[in-house]
Amino acid sequence: DALPICGVAVTAPLNAYNDAFFVAISNAHDPETNPDGYAILAVAENNLNVEMLMEKLKTCRDIPLSASRYGSFRGVPLFRSNIARFVKRTICPLYEVNAESITVSAGCGSLLNGLSLTLCDPGDGVIIPSPYYPAFDNDVGLIAGAVPIRAPTDENNYRISREILEQAWLDSCNRNVRVRVLLISHPVNPVGITYSLEELTMCLSWCTERGIHLISDEIYANSVWGKDCDKFVSLLAVTAPAPLPANAHILWGFSKDFGLSGYRVGMLYSENAQLNRAFENLSYFSSVSNEIQYTLSNLLADDRFIDQFLAESKSSIRRNYELITTELDALEIPFVPAHSAIFMMVDLRGLLDGASWEDERRLWRELFEEQKLLFTPGEACHCHVPGFFRLCFAWVSLPTLQVALQRFKIGRAS
Repeated sequence: DALPICGVAVTAPLNAYNDAFFVAISNAHDPETNPDGYAILAVAENNLNVEMLMEKLKTCRDIPLSASRYGSFRGVPLFRSNIARFVKRTICPLYEVNAESITVSAGCGSLLNGLSLTLCDPGDGVIIPSPYYPAFDNDVGLIAGAVPIRAPTDENNYRISREILEQAWLDSCNRNVRVRVLLISHPVNPVGITYSLEELTMCLSWCTERGIHLISDEIYANSVWGKDCDKFVSLLAVTAPAPLPANAHILWGFSKDFGLSGYRVGMLYSENAQLNRAFENLSYFSSVSNEIQYTLSNLLADDRFIDQFLAESKSSIRRNYELITTELDALEIPFVPAHSAIFMMVDLRGLLDGASWEDERRLWRELFEEQKLLFTPGEACHCHVPGFFRLCFAWVSLPTLQVALQRFKIGRAS
């Protein structure tokens, strides 16, 4: 019954804190029914306005009979057209978004896996500015066999630069790894900041010079909520109104801005005709049900609701962030200021017994076992030094968030 080597590799957990999450989710905090349960601050989902959205989705169930039949595995044409209109209206008005350049799939993870399969051979490198989203390792490596190459930005205030990319390229050469892709998350997971037009332009120019592809994961594009921050700038804006070059690709989905991770709907935007033909085949394995596509297409058709929902969502995220940062300031706990997405990095180096990764693991276990608090460890995010933790503040309710802060305060005092 033993699995072959490739099968054994796939049995590895998605991330280092996977088991802890399932322990916590089976005993999650509820202010009324389970006040002693775990406060889970490691899930990057937005549940703050889910009731509003689910009520609206009940009215979006006008599904044609044709939904019961096969169609394009890259997505229902009407859905792709409405996504194109939504992207142009809310993400990059200057760009002529082409519905034929959109592929719909069961989440951005499946799309990134498909991109890795088509753009990389096994053993090829994918440069990723770090710290980064822990599941990127799985997305590019589990099936495609691509190798993540870290490009640390910690010491550059988490900004990306040509020098950082060049160093990552040199590191890859020293390891005899051929680089095929630069992968960025924008807004940046786990830091909660965005890149500027100048940084995006530099990334695309550098990739073109090196003959590699650029993937911009923009799944939090409509979750930029900072009062004084610049408006989100998509990779689309680098060439707008002209089309993106064939080596530039964008990911977006419904999991974060709309909090619909359970619907499993992601989008790839690429003007690369050959790549899109490849996804006609690849999408067979990860296509989205027609019923879901028509439901979300009807949702996107209501501009007034979309604008209201996104505005209220941003307001709710900002409220939770301000609650968190006010308490962290009072506790004199350093953090990296954020203005986007639904997480932030807190600096708990002052609570470590030493300066090793084992010291970070020990603190993470103490928070989990003694205070029933679940954070994302910095080691899983490939931080450059131990002691930083990702704190997700939009998955739990406001009462649970307040309880989590109180527990942290008590634990720190003891």
